[in-house]
Amino acid sequence: MLLERDGGIRLSVSYTTRAPRPGEADGREYHFIDVPAFLAMRGRGEFLECAEVHGNHYGTSRAWIERQMAAGQDILLEIDWQGAAQVKRLFPDAIGVFIALEAPSKPMLLEAAKAGFYTSPGWQQDYPHIQLVTIQELLDGATVKMPPSSITFKAAPKATGAT
Repeated sequence: MLLERDGGIRLSVSYTTRAPRPGEADGREYHFIDVPAFLAMRGRGEFLECAEVHGNHYGTSRAWIERQMAAGQDILLEIDWQGAAQVKRLFPDAIGVFIALEAPSKPMLLEAAKAGFYTSPGWQQDYPHIQLVTIQELLDGATVKMPPSSITFKAAPKATGAT
């Protein structure tokens, strides 16, 4: 929905070693590659971030991100908390939004807090250093133009099941 509302935001398509699911197309949901190809790319430093999740490797193309940033594009990364933490270290001013598809557990929220994510209200008294936003606030502000030098990303929850 956000991408449909704001044509200035580009979605990064990650690389993965997992097999495509029914209905997925290479280059649309993911770039599907085998483990040796992924490890070779990682060894050459071709990933901005990469992580192993549920036994599969995932990574974001550094070259694609650099081209988009050079063109002044805002970028949306759909990555898990491990990759998001790597991006935050490289781009401290990047805006991270942690979105859990299920009610997050306290350990999940703690991981989000450690990575510097925004998160939903309800536990702010325990973690006052985290800026809190609700999903509605995210939607209301979704069309605000970000500075070209920023990266926006969404992190998937660290949980069992498919990513």
